[in-house]
Amino acid sequence: MISFFRSIFQSKIGLFFTFAFVGLIAIAFASSDITGSTFGGVGGGNVASVGSEDIAAGDLSRSVTSAFEGARAENPTLDLATFVDQGGLESILDQMINNHALQVFARDNGMAASKRLIDSEISSIGAFRGPDGQFSEQVFRQVLQSQGLTERIVRGDLERALVGEQILLPVTYGVRAPDDLILPYASLILEGRKGRIALIPSAAYAPKDTPGDKALTTFYSANSERYRLPEQRTIRYAVFTTETLGDSINPTEEEIQAEYGRRAQEFAASETRSITQVVTTTEAAANTLAAQIRSGKNLEQAAQDVGLSASEVNNVGKEKFARDFSNAYADAVFGASNGEITKPAQSPLGWHVARVTDTNKQAARSLEQVRGVLTAELKETKTLEALADLTEKFEDEFAGGASLAEVAGSYDLEIKSTPSLRSNGQTPDQAGYSPDNVVQRVIGNAFAMEQDSSPQLAELIAGQRYAMYDVADIKEATPPPLAEIKDNVIRDYKLEQGAKKAKETSETIKKQVASGTALDTAISGLDVRIPPAQRVGTTRANLIRPDSNVPPPLALMFSMAEKTVKTIEAPGNQGWYVVYLEEIEKGDASKQPQLVAQTKQQFGGLLSGEYTQQFINAVKNAVDIDKDEGAIKAVNDQITGRNRIN
Repeated sequence: MISFFRSIFQSKIGLFFTFAFVGLIAIAFASSDITGSTFGGVGGGNVASVGSEDIAAGDLSRSVTSAFEGARAENPTLDLATFVDQGGLESILDQMINNHALQVFARDNGMAASKRLIDSEISSIGAFRGPDGQFSEQVFRQVLQSQGLTERIVRGDLERALVGEQILLPVTYGVRAPDDLILPYASLILEGRKGRIALIPSAAYAPKDTPGDKALTTFYSANSERYRLPEQRTIRYAVFTTETLGDSINPTEEEIQAEYGRRAQEFAASETRSITQVVTTTEAAANTLAAQIRSGKNLEQAAQDVGLSASEVNNVGKEKFARDFSNAYADAVFGASNGEITKPAQSPLGWHVARVTDTNKQAARSLEQVRGVLTAELKETKTLEALADLTEKFEDEFAGGASLAEVAGSYDLEIKSTPSLRSNGQTPDQAGYSPDNVVQRVIGNAFAMEQDSSPQLAELIAGQRYAMYDVADIKEATPPPLAEIKDNVIRDYKLEQGAKKAKETSETIKKQVASGTALDTAISGLDVRIPPAQRVGTTRANLIRPDSNVPPPLALMFSMAEKTVKTIEAPGNQGWYVVYLEEIEKGDASKQPQLVAQTKQQFGGLLSGEYTQQFINAVKNAVDIDKDEGAIKAVNDQITGRNRIN
């Protein structure tokens, strides 16, 4: 059902809908990465209203946090304030408004997602399955609690996703670009360009003399951010395991006996049957088929001869058999021996003829026989419950102002401390230091915490091992004293001065080449010696490959007219390139149907995204939307910590 949106998530336009699942994104990783940490803490109030729907401040805060954690997985050095400053909060709020607008529009036009459909989607999420592979209410609640989510949030996200699918699928279904549009673009991919590139290096024009202290200090002050050392933090942590729970997780004799009594039917004597069956529409047809089989004809062949097919039912007890089919059919199956053909019996599906292929009898099991199983299962259940209670207790104590030392001390937990670390786990203070598994697990969150943040909890091994941690010291990212890096600053100063003259030279060469002078001739007339121009060439296909690493001057040729010249700066003040485009080789995709088909498919995705966005814009125009800028700023300040008094 959600497959349509899984595909549009891949496009930039389709990203609007991704945030309908910000809670479920966290859930998707819950089974292997439950941190239990949250940011913000914004409570009541709304940041926007969309028709009759409100967007709560707390929901926006949680959505921003979830999106930030996903972004930090790609960029571990990213911090929450930077994420917000780069437009993260505004973008996510816009996506939430889009999603609510679609829901309001759907409701106004009689479209909805039923409770049964939402239940089905919840039960299909792998993180909610228990040890038997089936949906578990207990696991569902535990995952939601660990992620700071509620059932209301999850159901609301799913409802918006399902309703959005109903609306948007018809908008984009069957979208395709016309063939006359595709061939020119496909041919453009095959286009090749050839030219010459010369580097005018800064080093060739860099001053030989060492700059004076005043010039160097002025340069360093203007460029100090270039030398900024990464932020460092000291992390303190304590590990607690199931051993911390003591004997409280061991089931008592009374609990074992009660569990045995509750599951008495499971341990009672049982019998299951496996069959191969054929279902006919009438009793007469069933009797004829049964007679043919009893006379020696193969059941499968007999069914095939009359246009029917045989099916198997395996390892089913009589009670379930009667529930799935009928009492009469269950009596017939369980009244026959292995290999015997049953007497035709009726169910709501029709008249059944079956051959019993296997009988499995299980003797009753006494309490002593299953004591080990019951003890282990009860211990596992009690452990999960006790750990949930314990982590909740720790969180309450931290929220109440208790320190890491106080909580850890009350349970005799050892507190360990790291050296001053950078966000990548390295430390300039201890050569050869390597963070342990606990530090590797929590360092990302630790670098997102504020100095005065409450301690956090992290799950290390599901249901077995956890950690509590905080940040003991923060060394802000600052440039080092000039004296410590003076040689590097002198080098950069000289390169910058040389780059200015290299730019002037490149512009002079550009004018000469544009007037008809050959590039090599213009270079040879310089008063300094520089490397000769290089012949280069490539195709647009190489330029747009996902793994492409085409140098900027080579890429520049694809935005130039034939027989023209341009300049472009080399990175790091290394100099300036002079780029001359000699020839454009036009491509022809008419003989490459696979490339044309791929281009057509890509255009279809772009058009689908455009149609989707335009439709959403139209929906928003038809719905009353109000933003509370004050509430939005409050969320911004809360999750970035800017409302704290420094």
